Amino acid sequence: MKATCTKIVNSNGVIYTWSDGRPQQAFKWSEVSEIRTYKVDCFAYDDICLRFRIGDNWYEVSEQDDIFRSVVETVEQIFPGIPTNWYSEVMLPAFDTNDRLLWPAG
Repeated sequence: MKATCTKIVNSNGVIYTWSDGRPQQAFKWSEVSEIRTYKVDCFAYDDICLRFRIGDNWYEVSEQDDIFRSVVETVEQIFPGIPTNWYSEVMLPAFDTNDRLLWPAG
C-alpha cells in the first residue's frame, strides 16, 4: 500500500505527516528563503505548484492538495512583494511550465 501524506497549514508553517510512520516533517514560514511557482501539464488539466526553499531542501504544495488555498492566502499575507497576479501568470499560456520566482521579490 502506498503511503499517503497529510499536509496541515497554520500561521507558523506547514506540517507533513506520513501514513507509513515516517518522521513528521515541517517547515516554518520564518525559515523560507525562496518561493517559486510552476505548472505541470497533466494533459486534461494543469497542476499549479508552490515550492519553498528552506536551507538546502525544497517543500512543495500542489494545487491538488487540500491545503493549497490556505497556503496561497497565508503566503500572500506573510511575504511582501509577491505579485498579486502570479497565479494567472503561471496558468497561461497552456503547455508551458511557466516557472516563476515569487519571493524574494526582485
